Amino acid sequence: MIARGSAIAGAPPSSRARLGRKPEPEAFPPPPPPAGRPLFTRPQLANHISTPHECASAASTPAPAARINIASAVAAVLVGALSLIAAQPPPPATAAAADAPSIASIFTGKCAGCHAGGGNILLASATLRTEDLERNGYASPEALYALIYGGKGRMPGYGADCAPRGACTFGARLADDEVKGVADYVLRRAGEGWAAEAAP
Repeated sequence: MIARGSAIAGAPPSSRARLGRKPEPEAFPPPPPPAGRPLFTRPQLANHISTPHECASAASTPAPAARINIASAVAAVLVGALSLIAAQPPPPATAAAADAPSIASIFTGKCAGCHAGGGNILLASATLRTEDLERNGYASPEALYALIYGGKGRMPGYGADCAPRGACTFGARLADDEVKGVADYVLRRAGEGWAAEAAP
């Protein structure tokens, strides 16, 4: 019978591993460092290893020149947007303003029954033509405003505070700016000779 110790001692290293014993590590000298570049020690190597968070932060942080370019681009976009806003046309008129009757339609509804085409079916000498307005003292906006507001003779007044009641229209009254608008409209149309207006 072969002694166990002698069999193991005489076996080669590979046989020792098969018999359950780890081979003794063979000592090798460390490789020389590259020329001009010393090897890192473990603490130094740890200092040069970046964590994933540090890598992501470094990748997402723009360089100074990139930050300047981004700021310039943002400023250019803002200036362009402001220019577009300034160039936009004014908003359309509100529904209330769009529904408000025009001065021409007010004249047609309130005055044209007697003064169609600038005439006067009740008194031929009191037309709305320039010569009659001047002769009767109503060629100024103020005088014509007072006539429309308070009325005279058989012509009723249309002002909101027209008095006495018998001298005023029994229909809807006109606001002050509407009375002024009708006076200006009459003077303008008289200056044009009451030529037919083009359809809008």
